[in-house]
Amino acid sequence: MPSVHLDIRRLSLIALACMVIPLVVGFIVDQLVPSTLSITLLAGLAAIPIAVIFVSRAVLADMDRVIQIVAPEDAPDDDAESCE
Repeated sequence: MPSVHLDIRRLSLIALACMVIPLVVGFIVDQLVPSTLSITLLAGLAAIPIAVIFVSRAVLADMDRVIQIVAPEDAPDDDAESCE
């Protein structure tokens, strides 16, 4: 039987990838290019909404998977039509 739990490991990896990678790139760019504007701050501000979107979509897909396992949709009854 498939697992009926949310895949927290997958969701955590998506969140980390969406937030850590832009921050690391922003930090590296800050170190290489001297500027008064903090690229790390801008990368963080851009990464948070993007991470929210990706994680929300992943959670909804995972919830749909769990719901299909726990309470699958019923097939239409052919007996209901024959009773009429």
